[in-house]
Formats: sequence, structure tokens, C-alpha cells
Amino acid sequence: MNSIKRYLVVLAVGIMPLQGHDSWVEVPSSEVKTGQPVYADLMLGNHGNNHRDFKLAGKIPLERSTFSLIGPSGTVTNLKPDLIDRGLDPKGGYWTAKINHSAPGLYRLIHTYDAIVSYAPKRAIKSAKTYFASGRSDSAPGTATIVKPDGLPLEIIPLDDPTRLKGEGKVLVKVLFKGEPLNDALISCIPRGNPFGADLDPKLETRTAANGGAVFEISQPDEYMIAVHVDAPEETGEGYSEGTEYGATLTFWVTE
Repeated sequence: MNSIKRYLVVLAVGIMPLQGHDSWVEVPSSEVKTGQPVYADLMLGNHGNNHRDFKLAGKIPLERSTFSLIGPSGTVTNLKPDLIDRGLDPKGGYWTAKINHSAPGLYRLIHTYDAIVSYAPKRAIKSAKTYFASGRSDSAPGTATIVKPDGLPLEIIPLDDPTRLKGEGKVLVKVLFKGEPLNDALISCIPRGNPFGADLDPKLETRTAANGGAVFEISQPDEYMIAVHVDAPEETGEGYSEGTEYGATLTFWVTE
């Protein structure tokens, strides 16, 4: 997908982001103490370098967004009303929300976005996920629920507990498109502290297998974002005659 630096278009629903931008969600740590204040940041950007960096492009419009916290018991909390604007400029910065995580266990944050970019004219469908564990001892077993799909149009599913990744090793994920394994899609695992160059990195960029699986070789502690995209030019409708673009991200920490 091409890097796009163009003007914003005002629609009836508000200001749309540029076609091709991704959203992602960040938390400050993969494991926190129960009751410890945690802020979830909702970002928009990494459109530069073919979706292979953490550069911000401004705040994603909330009119066509959902932002949810799913607790250990499956309880869903709508975080959209709690989002705070962290930008001085109306179009700059990002959104953040304080999270209540009183129960110990595994939490996940999910952002979704679905809107029509009229000037493209295309439909943009995005999803972003991250996880953190609250009040969990080092000896506690991993939670199998992390491998279950969330029913998103395009999603990245971690096959290992993403809150327990340490040092060097492999990260395994599975990509589903409309509930089915996505085969032969380019997928990147982007380190925040060591941006990619122009060339592909064979350890951190690959193509999904027939079962939707992908494996990345992590060499150092950092925050990472996995990103994948699908272009569906045949999916057209009123206002988006040029098709639909899907994007999904998964953000996680690798600690020492």
C-alpha cells in the first residue's frame, strides 16, 4: 500500500483520516499490579515507510470508531466516553483513556473503525488490539482465551501469551480474514526503537501460511507492532466504487 500524504476531507460524519493509515493501541506495560493506574493510548499513523513505523498522523475520528476493554471474565467496557484528547492541535496528538482493572487476570483492548473515504473513493475497515495482565504472579499459567478470535473482519491473533514475551525468541500469530485463515499476505513485526529501512527484514517480515500463521524472530526487548493489510477492490458499494481496504494491528511488549 502506498504512503499517502494528502489533505483531509470533511464528511457529514466528521473529519476522515487519510486512506491507508493504521490505528494501534498502546499500554505502558504488559503486566501491572491490580489497581495500578493504566492509560490506554489510541494512535493513528504509521502510514510512512509502507506502514512500517510508529509515526503519528493525528487523531482518528471517533464517530466511526469503537474502543473497548474486555476483562478476564469477558465483561466489555466502552472506553469511548472516557477518551481524552492529548493534542494541542485539533488534528494532532492522540486519544487516551484511564482503565479500571480491579480484577486480576488478562485484559485486552480493541479498537475498530469503519468509514468511507469519499475522495478515494474507498471504504476503510480497521482493527487494533493489545493485551495486558493485571495482578498475575510469575507462576500463574497462561490463559487460553487469548487465542480465540474476536470476530473482527481482519484480525491478528497471538498464539502465545503476549504479556509474557521475554528476551530473544519467536512470536507466533495467526491472521483471520472474515473468520478464515488469510494466506500469502505480507505481515510485518515493527520494533518501535529500531525502525525499518527501505528493504524487507526477513526476520520481522514474512507472508502468512495457508493456515494464516506467521512467525517472527525477536532479537531484543522493545515494543512491537504487527501489521497486516488486505485490499479488496471487488468489495464496492454506495460511495466506495474503488473497493475496500482492511487493516489490522497487534501491539505488544517484549521484556528482558
